[in-house]
Amino acid sequence: MLLLLYVAPLVFVSVLFRRFSEMLRRIARVVYSFLFLSVFEIVIRLTMEDKSVPFGKVFEILSSGVYDAVQSITFTGTMAWIKGTQLSGFIKGEIWLIAFVASIVTVHSVVALIFGKFVHQLYMKLKGGFTKEQYIILGDIESARVLIKDICLHDKKPYIILIPTQKMNDDEMLYLKCRVEKPDYLKKISKNKKYHIVLLADHEYSNLDRVYQLNESGNGNLHVTVFLNNDVVRYHDIHADKIDACITSVDQVLVEKFMKESNPFKLLKEDGAFTQGGLPYLTKPFGICVIGFGKIGQEFLLRCYETSSFLTRDGSAPFRALVIDRFAEILEQEFVNNIPSLGESGEIAFLQTTVDSAEYFDAIKERMDGLHQIVVSVGDTRQNIDTALGLCRFFDRLGCYDKRPQIVVILSDNVAGAESLFKSYPNVKMMDFNSSIFNYADLIEVQIDSVAKEINDNYNRQSGKGKPWRELGTYLQAMNRAAVCDIPTKKEFSRMCDVPEEERIEFLARYEHERWCAFQYSHGWKRLPMDELTQEERDNFITKREQQKLHACLIPWDELDDLPQSSKGEFKSYDVANVNMALAYRNDPAKEK
Repeated sequence: MLLLLYVAPLVFVSVLFRRFSEMLRRIARVVYSFLFLSVFEIVIRLTMEDKSVPFGKVFEILSSGVYDAVQSITFTGTMAWIKGTQLSGFIKGEIWLIAFVASIVTVHSVVALIFGKFVHQLYMKLKGGFTKEQYIILGDIESARVLIKDICLHDKKPYIILIPTQKMNDDEMLYLKCRVEKPDYLKKISKNKKYHIVLLADHEYSNLDRVYQLNESGNGNLHVTVFLNNDVVRYHDIHADKIDACITSVDQVLVEKFMKESNPFKLLKEDGAFTQGGLPYLTKPFGICVIGFGKIGQEFLLRCYETSSFLTRDGSAPFRALVIDRFAEILEQEFVNNIPSLGESGEIAFLQTTVDSAEYFDAIKERMDGLHQIVVSVGDTRQNIDTALGLCRFFDRLGCYDKRPQIVVILSDNVAGAESLFKSYPNVKMMDFNSSIFNYADLIEVQIDSVAKEINDNYNRQSGKGKPWRELGTYLQAMNRAAVCDIPTKKEFSRMCDVPEEERIEFLARYEHERWCAFQYSHGWKRLPMDELTQEERDNFITKREQQKLHACLIPWDELDDLPQSSKGEFKSYDVANVNMALAYRNDPAKEK
């Protein structure tokens, strides 16, 4: 009974301090054990006195209780005070047992506080020598914590090496699960082990240096997922052909995650923008307004452009965009420099104004009938929320209750009550820069790559001139991943086609070609006029100039057969092959990812 009286509060103290660091929990357990033994002895000795105790005697008992408690928990005392009591042998045994348990708890806590980190790291190093598959995570502690937790849900006994980019406190979750190393550890990894390396978001360019260093090591057992600046990922072709690398950015992962739930195809279908019966042609363009044209706003716009290249009967543009920013003129120049084809197409209009101006509201009102989505990214989270609320009130005043565009609010940090503010506006969606993007499926498993590699292998077999996956570079790898992400759309289009099989496949192949062209344009490519091809290029069937980002295939589907090719219909056959593979694929790779 006495032992339970000691153990129950000890468990309660451990639970009460569970959210604190391991150091505080251990100190709390030691303090509790000391206080329990001290108070217990004092109470027992005072109750054993058969008459009132003088002050001097009380002070002696108090000091003796404190002294005996220290001796008991450090194994230096004999607890002689028990012999002078009239307690039963059973109770005396319980007291001895409590003192023993308290001693064990105290010694363990003290040793762990002083030597625990050293012992743990030594144990992890020894364990690492026998573990063939290891995880290495480099980045900030908060992001790493989320990823480590998710890894542990998928792998029962993972061996994780953490390389923190900031000073790390004695955090139990990381401390117990990981081996902590310094950044130069990446130069020491063995070639005899398999590594899953995740280089989390880095605002500098050091992650790019690390990728090149890992590639130069020639270790083919490295699977590396690395976050870089979004402009570097989208506009530069990075090659790491000696390792299995997945190079991305936080902006791309966030937008892709959002697109799985709400993309242009779904919004247009809800709007009834496709013809019924026969072939599903688009009857009106996808309309988007981006308010605030920072990096995330640009990435969102470009991904919408890439995924809204649907076929129209009259060949009109399937995409219309309005960009509103107080620095629109400067941002437009930068945008056109990076993506000249889109700048010249007239599909994107720029308006330089602020979110509280008459021009701002007039521009949105003017486009209301053709507007499907508004992305709010004017500044920090509070500014974005205020802007979105202002739009909701504006639509209320216009009397737009049933049909209003979807508003996507970019949240850069957590704000309590943000979702409650928009509870009465179901058209408002949040895109949160939260740590949920740091997960096993996206950063370790990367299932989408297995299908993308299959698409690349099929192209290599068909064309006889492709490269293995690792030698493609980030541009061609991203192109194959985009084809994988579009599989659900092709399948849905196929179900919407009420025509014979041959006509259905040709329609989907035409769409695939337009989607492919949109991807090239959004990555800075331009059309290479056929009459500018040199004789050498014609003789060798070369249709692109990679350094200049020029491609002769960026033309309408019906003109493809006019290009120099080894056999007529070769270029069209690539689109048909992608369609057939998409329709044959049983699962949804975007959801699997």
